[in-house]
This record gives sequence, structure tokens and C-alpha cells, in this order.
Amino acid sequence: MRLALPGDAQVRELVRSAGTVLATQGQRLHEVFIVREGTVVVTCFTADGDEVWSSIRGPDTLIGAELLRHGRCEVDVVALTEVRLLRISPDDFRSWVGPLHSPAAAIIEHLLQEISALGRDRAMTAGTAVARIARFLRERHRMESAGRPFDIEQRILARVLQIRPETVSRILTKLRQDGILAPGPRLSVIDAHRLSRLADATDDLMVAVRRKASASDDDTESAA
Repeated sequence: MRLALPGDAQVRELVRSAGTVLATQGQRLHEVFIVREGTVVVTCFTADGDEVWSSIRGPDTLIGAELLRHGRCEVDVVALTEVRLLRISPDDFRSWVGPLHSPAAAIIEHLLQEISALGRDRAMTAGTAVARIARFLRERHRMESAGRPFDIEQRILARVLQIRPETVSRILTKLRQDGILAPGPRLSVIDAHRLSRLADATDDLMVAVRRKASASDDDTESAA
């Protein structure tokens, strides 16, 4: 679905670089954005700062629709790649929504899509570093399969997932060696099933895997 703006709406096109914070949870909204090009990560936190869910979104993502209700943003939004945005003033946005027909129908449909997405989203910064990266790669693979591929710098990925850059590099190298990612700089998934198992693995399972690997290394050293 491509959101269409009325001809008399005062919109301004903006370009923001990867890593730019576009919205902050709890912040009072003074504008609404529509993503035209690029990819963002949307994250919701509890009052204590714990992550509730995260999701990767692409073109037509609406940022700031809460302005119609209480006026405060309910999520954090950060650009994963360079993004091209349309900025809409509060008055124009309210005028655009108008009565419950035509443009409003598109808005309602879009919000329903956002709500339904929450059911499948999982916290990307919870669990082990391997699980976080696997969940991110699985979501990216889903978007790529839907015809919305995107590339992301490792430093931005590390920042979003709250992992040290060297850890990200080491895990991506291991995933390539294990045949889950294709060789080369692009994050191309070639074994989605194994990637999904890593993404859904619990902390206990990951500990068990590490212990098994450690025991195997000890046996090898003993045999030597």
C-alpha cells in the first residue's frame, strides 16, 4: 500500500543518515513522518527501560500517529539506513485524516497493520548476542523476500542490537563459516531454518551448546 497525500497538504521532504534518532518514546510529538525510502527500527520500552518489542520497518512506515490521541510518542524510531522522509505538520495531518472516509480509511488500515505486526515482533536486544543477531537477520530476510532488501553497516547493527562491533563481526564470520550466511560482505541468508533455530534459542539452550562445544574442544586437546 502506498500512502497518498492530499494535494493541499504542506509536506517537506527530509533525508536522514543511518543511526539518526527519528522519534523517542515519551517525547511530545510536533510532527509526523512517513518513510518513503529506507529502513528503520521501531522499539518499545517499559517504564523501567526494558525492551518490550522491536521491529524493522520500511517504506510507508508512519511515525507519530499518536499525535491524534495523547500527543506523545509510544516508541523509539532509529534509522537503520539512510532514509527519505515526508514531514507533515500536526494541523495538516489532522486535516488529512478528516472524517472517517477516504484518507482516514488508509490511515486506519495502516495502523491495523502496525498493531498486527506487534504480535510477531520480539525484543531484538534480549538474550545472547547470537540470538539477537539471528533475530535481526531473520527479520531482514523476511523483508528481502518481500521485495524490500536493505544493507546496514556493522557499526549501526552493533548499536541497534547493543552489542560490541567486534562481537558482531565475530558472530557474522561464524555464521558464514557454518553455512547459514553466504560468503561475502552482504548478509545473505542461505539456511533460514538453522537461522530461525538460533533466533528462537533460549539462553539455557545457548549455554548448553557452548558447554558441548567446550567439552568437545577439551576432548580434542586430551586426544592430542
